[in-house]
Amino acid sequence: MSPFPFRTAMNASTLRPFALDAPAQLRTCAAAGFQGAELWLRDIRAFREAGGSLADLGKLAGDLGVEVFDGIAFFEWEDADPAVRAAGIEKAREEMGMLAAIGCRAVAAPPWGDTENVTVEAAGERFARLWTVGREAGVEPYLEMWGHRGNIRTVGAAMAILEHSDVRGAKVLVDPIHIHKGGGSFADLAVLPRGSIGVAHVNDFSLAIDRAKLTDKDRRFPGDGEADLALFRDMVLRTGYRGYLSLEVFIEDYGGLTAEEVARRGLESIRKGF
Repeated sequence: MSPFPFRTAMNASTLRPFALDAPAQLRTCAAAGFQGAELWLRDIRAFREAGGSLADLGKLAGDLGVEVFDGIAFFEWEDADPAVRAAGIEKAREEMGMLAAIGCRAVAAPPWGDTENVTVEAAGERFARLWTVGREAGVEPYLEMWGHRGNIRTVGAAMAILEHSDVRGAKVLVDPIHIHKGGGSFADLAVLPRGSIGVAHVNDFSLAIDRAKLTDKDRRFPGDGEADLALFRDMVLRTGYRGYLSLEVFIEDYGGLTAEEVARRGLESIRKGF
């Protein structure tokens, strides 16, 4: 068998039933053997508002050997309403600053807000603005596809927006369930240029559920569904990506397992599935 070509990570959504704070999430990732973690800005903000130091949170991650390589945020960077969009950019500026303070250098940029009728050209211009804000903060936004809402439901739509942004080297965040939910195939990833994936989320799902009815709650650990994850892996590898596979599920009940047991099972599912 070929050596495992990726790094392993866990998105904090996977631990949601345990209501852990950001430090506990990092400790759970480390105890399970993950190399990286994606923290949510709401958890980072809650930690800071409870009196925690962002510098100390970043030091904890370093001491544990867990890289916080990406943040999960929701700011209206491309909203149709100019006032909402302006507020969204300011929120992005603040939250990117928070990420930079803990040593995180990237943030997810999904089509949050009213984006259904935003044109590709407008979205490209707005992503370029977000990119500039990120560059000032030292944090890179990754354009995230969402199959269930907004104007970035497919790989093709994401690439069109990046092309219209004229941002050299911009990257996307890919996710199996979003590609399927948006009506696409993992084979669509073949259009991605080399080096254009920033993060690859991983999960599985049942093909028996109609695409239109799939929700985040239907995400499963790799191997617990019927998605063609071998094809997803091969398409990702074709782009030259060797970064993190980050487990992102929203399972509400783990049947009595502890957070660390869930994390260990998740890590094992990534290594077996990819």
